[in-house]
Amino acid sequence: MGPDWANLPTEVVGLISERLTLDRDYFLFGMVCKSWHRKTKNNAIRISTMSTRHRAPMLLFSTGNNGVWRLYDVMRDKVLDLQVKLSKKTDFTITLINPVFRVKGRKVKENSIICLPPFNPPSWERVWIGRPNYGVYKATITADPILDADNCVVLVIYEDRCQLAFIRLNKDKMWTYIEDLRFVLFEVVPVRNQFYAIGGDESQLLSFDITTRFSSDIKFITTRRANECFTTLYLVSVNEEELLMVVRYIDHDYDREKRVTEKFEIFKLDYLKREWIEKKGLGDVALFLGDNSTVAVLASDIPGCRSNCIYFTHDHDRQTTIEFGGRGPHDLGVYDLESRIVDSQRPFTFSKLAMKMVGNSIRPPIWIVPTFQYL
Repeated sequence: MGPDWANLPTEVVGLISERLTLDRDYFLFGMVCKSWHRKTKNNAIRISTMSTRHRAPMLLFSTGNNGVWRLYDVMRDKVLDLQVKLSKKTDFTITLINPVFRVKGRKVKENSIICLPPFNPPSWERVWIGRPNYGVYKATITADPILDADNCVVLVIYEDRCQLAFIRLNKDKMWTYIEDLRFVLFEVVPVRNQFYAIGGDESQLLSFDITTRFSSDIKFITTRRANECFTTLYLVSVNEEELLMVVRYIDHDYDREKRVTEKFEIFKLDYLKREWIEKKGLGDVALFLGDNSTVAVLASDIPGCRSNCIYFTHDHDRQTTIEFGGRGPHDLGVYDLESRIVDSQRPFTFSKLAMKMVGNSIRPPIWIVPTFQYL
């Protein structure tokens, strides 16, 4: 009979947990068993300290097996043992899901899923939705939907014309749809108590408030046309103050059903001049880019994280019919802003096992940042 780790004295479990210096180790420690989970959950001081620190995003990827997803710890080059079970429903309903609360083989935790009111944009009555994202192109939330629901706004960019919809938790009973924009949207993020969205052929930047359900205070800020074709635009907030636009240049090989990211450009918004200013570097900041979310972290807070670099994944491409082909997600790596090259020989320091598992995915992988309030 092996050791009974679950029944270790509480004092011993506490001493072990206090010696864990990395957030991710503390997070995984609390998922070993119920008794260890209770100890880490009740350590309010430690959790409060972690809540103020930058945490490394992890990559959530589909295994292609009955809605099962796995987590890849990029900094440690390790696919975690836990398996996340997500719904495969395609009825165009929108729900908020905490993947860490829906581990396969364990009891589904309370508040692991929040059902939102029916989502039925007026334009959907006129067009057929057959996109691989089941109607939603991108989504974002402004606050923790459990701990700060009164300040949580859910915004989605939905197919087929990539227009905007939002709903305020605890305030609205139905979605508000903004369908009078004359161009498609690529991204929307909250910064400085405002929302910024970008889209269109000339990369139009808009700002707006959401103070009432029928908010329409949309203001045009600026434009910037990309120098080349086949670009993807991302907006990212740094320290909730600085707004960056990241331009990703992609080359497509249609014969081989392959795409390759060639370079990135970064621009900072000058709020007073209402124009984009090019940035040559990020300093101690690292960006994690991909479908649905772009995350900025301080690299010095995360062991193994490369500063002044962009970690990118293979995301959904609206500009071409090329998805993954037979090779699965393959356009991923680390772009070094100093050398201006993509480290594609061994992206993320992916192990062969991790590359094989991610390559079998049928959907784009997603960056997530574990929240320790939920331990």
